Amino acid sequence: MMQVRIYGRFRSLFKNPNLELPNDENIKSLKDLLLIVKENYSEGFYKEIVDERSNSLNVGVILTVNGKSISTEEGLETKLRDGDEDFIDKIGFIPLEGG
Repeated sequence: MMQVRIYGRFRSLFKNPNLELPNDENIKSLKDLLLIVKENYSEGFYKEIVDERSNSLNVGVILTVNGKSISTEEGLETKLRDGDEDFIDKIGFIPLEGG
């Protein structure tokens, strides 16, 4: 299973800000996951996260996979692990917010 946690202002775009998605063979990268979330849960969320013109994250958004920022990995092409039944990918969508 993949655990997806939605934080901050993004929470208002979902009925449940904690999603559990099965490891699907069509979900190979974070970009694939984002498209599944767009299609099944919230199109508005995708627009908040991704700049479709540049195919990159919008400014002020941090995405993590297993506690590591994707900026230190492969960006939206960061691979999501599959094949281990007991492994859970933990993905976090975090907006930068001042306070």
